Amino acid sequence: MEKENKYFDDQEVITLGQIYRLIRDYLVFVLKKWWLLLLVGLLLGSYRYYKVYTTSTLYGAKLTFTLYEEAGGGSVSGISSLMGQFGLGNMDNVDYDRIMEFMQTRKIIGTALFKRGIIRGKEDYYANHYLREYKMHEAWEEKESERLIDFWFTHDNIDSFNRLENVALNVLSKRVANYHMAMDLRSSGIIETSFSGTSETFAVEFLNVLYDELSHFYTYKLREKGLKDYQLLEVRADSVAAELRAAETRYGKFQDTHKNLVSASALIEEVRLRRDMEILGNMYMEIVKGIEMMRFSLKTNRPYLVPVDRPVYPLNAINDSPVIAAIFWLIGGIFLTALLLAGYKFIRDIIRNEQERERLEGIRKGSRASA
Repeated sequence: MEKENKYFDDQEVITLGQIYRLIRDYLVFVLKKWWLLLLVGLLLGSYRYYKVYTTSTLYGAKLTFTLYEEAGGGSVSGISSLMGQFGLGNMDNVDYDRIMEFMQTRKIIGTALFKRGIIRGKEDYYANHYLREYKMHEAWEEKESERLIDFWFTHDNIDSFNRLENVALNVLSKRVANYHMAMDLRSSGIIETSFSGTSETFAVEFLNVLYDELSHFYTYKLREKGLKDYQLLEVRADSVAAELRAAETRYGKFQDTHKNLVSASALIEEVRLRRDMEILGNMYMEIVKGIEMMRFSLKTNRPYLVPVDRPVYPLNAINDSPVIAAIFWLIGGIFLTALLLAGYKFIRDIIRNEQERERLEGIRKGSRASA
């Protein structure tokens, strides 16, 4: 018990009064530097006001869409199991994440960039409209990209692009995906995609074209797997049909040459030939059934991307207000400067306390030596 009391006696106990005095000392120290707080806040606020005020107005176009799969009826429900019997896949392998990734690929963006549209009264590829609207030639000139200073796209055959055309297309595709586009999946299954930029017309028109290209790609290109499976079944049907005709021919010849024979070996051979013919016949009927069901599925069980809301004029500006932005930066500058001053006082006090402790320690040692 005595040891426990001694332990607590040797410890420093921080009281509420000490905490109050500590906080008061820091506040007094910081507030004495009010001119520095105000100066830093005004400098940061003025800088932010200038940056926002001189930044071109940004417009945000939004388009929402969802996935709709048109079912072909109850008769199609057995297609997956039937296709599985032949080792074939089904078409239900595309999810929302994949749709969002598709829309930001070079394939989709690049194809959309080479659709033609009218902006500011001029009809041209959207790729050239982008070069014009976002002053890409000036940016390339500043970076001393001499090959691209006077560059324009002259044709839309992407597969035959030369090296310079591919470089320019890659730049545009990456800029569109990284700086202009944003996508979000809502809990309801609706995908929201947005395009922001300084050109209101380009934002609206290109976002519509981009969605249309994605819809076309998703609806038709992703059905190629089902078409390939359908073609495999047709090839298999032709093969089984040929084997069935051969089995029927062998059975017919056997009947012609063994009309009056009733030997055991002849009966066994007849049973074997009839069994082969029946097996191939049943197999052929199942394959034909599968082909018809798959043909019906490909026509009716098609996935569609359905637009919910397309962008319309006028677009709202998405820039920050210069005054509000300046106020936030002014307050942030004052707060940051106060923290730095408090940190400076904290370090200074530690150093002073350490120096005072060393001074007192030296005095005590000197007193002991003189004694």
